[in-house]
Amino acid sequence: RAVTQDWTYVVDVPGESWVELPEPGESVAGWAEEVCADVRVDGVAARELAEQLRAVAVAARDQDVQYGAVWLPRPELGVLAVLATDLVANGEGEPPLDLDGVERLELSAGSLGGPPEVGRVRLPAGEAVRSRRVERGGTSVFGTDRVGEVVTHTLVPGDLLDARGRVAGILHRVWWSMLEEGDDLAELADDCVRLLRIERG
Repeated sequence: RAVTQDWTYVVDVPGESWVELPEPGESVAGWAEEVCADVRVDGVAARELAEQLRAVAVAARDQDVQYGAVWLPRPELGVLAVLATDLVANGEGEPPLDLDGVERLELSAGSLGGPPEVGRVRLPAGEAVRSRRVERGGTSVFGTDRVGEVVTHTLVPGDLLDARGRVAGILHRVWWSMLEEGDDLAELADDCVRLLRIERG
């Protein structure tokens, strides 16, 4: 839940395999150890999972991610996907954020191995630009330099302002490195963003 002026956006996730990233004042190492204990992994698998969890959490903090979660449907395999949601707005002197501008930006972003898939979608929270592309995780907030795939949804309702009075959008991203499972995980990303809601007033 992120509160901005007179509105709030709330992120939810489908199923019980998602684990929220630690709170700002919480110890990353302690959180990682607690997650490993909760999902009942030990030995080498626990050490590898804890390392992945710490990397994701540190990267999210470095990028000031407002909400983040990791997907652990089979904890012994490690983190299979990462979710991050943020408030976005154009900088000073730039035109107000809108879906046309987001679409142009996504089309120009490029993708490893071919152009990104970019289009408009209608979500419960409003219209959004959806992009799917292959990238190196280190270019985003996911704490890895592995090649992975990311699905982003950017919502710009038009009537929402950030704390500085700028037109605000909500950027919702799900990243994974199992490229062979891309279609199923892209569907998971779509399922996640459908649960995002905006509360006004």
